[in-house]
Amino acid sequence: METACFAENDSRFSQSESTPPMTEPLLSDLGYLADTQAGEEILDGTYTIPSGVDEYTAKLIKELRIPEVIRRNPLIVDYVSTEDHIQGWKRQKESVSADPNGLSFSHFKVGMQDDLIAQFNATLQSLPCQYGFSPTEWRHMTDVEILKKAGVYDIEKMRTIILMNSEFNMNNKKLGKNMMHNAERYGTLAREQYGSRKNHHSIIAALNKRLTMDLLRLRRLAGALCSNDAKSCYDRIVNSIASLAMRRQGVPKNPIKSMFMTLQKASHKVRTVYGVSEDSYGSNREPPLQTIGQGNGCGPAAWAVISTPIINMMKTAGFGFSILTAISVVCVSFVCYAFVDDTDVVHCARDVHVSGADILLEMQDVVDHWEGGLRATGGALVQSKSYWYLIDFEWKGNKWKYRETASMTGEIDIRSVDGDSRIPLRRFEAEHAEETLGVFLAMDGNNIAETEKLLDKSKEFAECIRTGRMTRTDAWYAFNFTIMKTLEYPMVAITLTEVEWNRVMSPLLAAALPAIGITRKYPFVIAYSPLKFQGLGIIHPFYRQEITHISSILRESSMPSITGDLLRANMEQLR
Repeated sequence: METACFAENDSRFSQSESTPPMTEPLLSDLGYLADTQAGEEILDGTYTIPSGVDEYTAKLIKELRIPEVIRRNPLIVDYVSTEDHIQGWKRQKESVSADPNGLSFSHFKVGMQDDLIAQFNATLQSLPCQYGFSPTEWRHMTDVEILKKAGVYDIEKMRTIILMNSEFNMNNKKLGKNMMHNAERYGTLAREQYGSRKNHHSIIAALNKRLTMDLLRLRRLAGALCSNDAKSCYDRIVNSIASLAMRRQGVPKNPIKSMFMTLQKASHKVRTVYGVSEDSYGSNREPPLQTIGQGNGCGPAAWAVISTPIINMMKTAGFGFSILTAISVVCVSFVCYAFVDDTDVVHCARDVHVSGADILLEMQDVVDHWEGGLRATGGALVQSKSYWYLIDFEWKGNKWKYRETASMTGEIDIRSVDGDSRIPLRRFEAEHAEETLGVFLAMDGNNIAETEKLLDKSKEFAECIRTGRMTRTDAWYAFNFTIMKTLEYPMVAITLTEVEWNRVMSPLLAAALPAIGITRKYPFVIAYSPLKFQGLGIIHPFYRQEITHISSILRESSMPSITGDLLRANMEQLR
């Protein structure tokens, strides 16, 4: 079992070895940490790209230069003060696991309560950040395999969580937090990236997709959308590119060097039900493993800053969704909607005279740029999790209709994960819905698939509450704070009718009412009534959906965000 885990994880963390930054000529120029003269030139924007570097990597390198707003302001501090140390450990939960070789979280939480110990520990935590070295004690890590899908125990289909030294990971968390604060402060993160950021929610990214398709339909514009997923997101990050992406956000070199040096020199053991393995892998490997590690406190922030140059590269190439609003004549422009590594790349026509056939030719170049930029960071696209739509309209009889695939033949393909071949992507009709960030969305706006999904969840919960044993109080709590919250999640991005919501709620109420001590013949209309009228105070999901729509319009339309731009564009078009 341990041998299988060693082999799988070693393979998983070395997937990026064939990508451009890990091969010549970039490998000699950047090394494994980008702490070279070439790295400094890339950040300054003076690097001469050598021959042999593919065009997409060359374009990404140009986007890694430090923005002027970052250059004009001080770098993020590279030390850990006693106050930082105390505040960090105060927020840390003791139930979170760390590598068993080092001190536990409890040790540091107790130590911070004494001024002398807190100062001493803060100094020890700070020195590696200030001087860019990797303490030997930090290089012990433990891999834990967890299931991605229930009941699937194939080792290659499981997720590897890396337990790191508690002190080391606290530094990583501080690094990620400071980096994101600096990036948000100066506006250097791509606004298309919704993952790993405060006040950004996955369902709003899904709403952007719905609003975009509504706008194309209102304007009769041709467009295309490619939904894709990066393979082994955190596990394929090339450390040299990540280092440059983090430094362009104002992070000093030494804290980054300390983190990646520790990851590259780490000795990994594996924890199973039988305990932690005696053998290990990774410490003396050449080339070193390239990963930021799931479980790294800096991981989410690192991906946000890595994806930003890729998105900027797409903008520079002129791709994306770009229109002028109907009344205010304001430009609405963006490239994609991304939530961590789940991304929908969008491209649309400039006017109604551009056909779907023209967009098809452009969309292949769009996808090639996105895949090429991702590969330049060590990543790759997963063909099985990627698909695309081609949107166009035609006048039939007395109304506009979506053109079918048969009248717009053509394919889009991507490079395979190993880069040796090209594989065509699945293409769907406009009425076909695929799940995006937990909600089924079709390009023509129909809610058929989402209704069926919510109905299935309703029936599943109804069966559980019907066959389970719980008190009336527990049943009432479960109804209000589990299944109803599940039904509320997609509301901002869907438009189910009252009839459709009644269909979803019918089996749910039929099981929930008896469980809370009310006859199943209790009229549903009274169940939705306020308590003062002898009802149950349940808000009908249709009205909850409409309230959610109104609140999102009021909240987002006044904000300088993609969602706000799309809401304003849709409202102006409807006027």
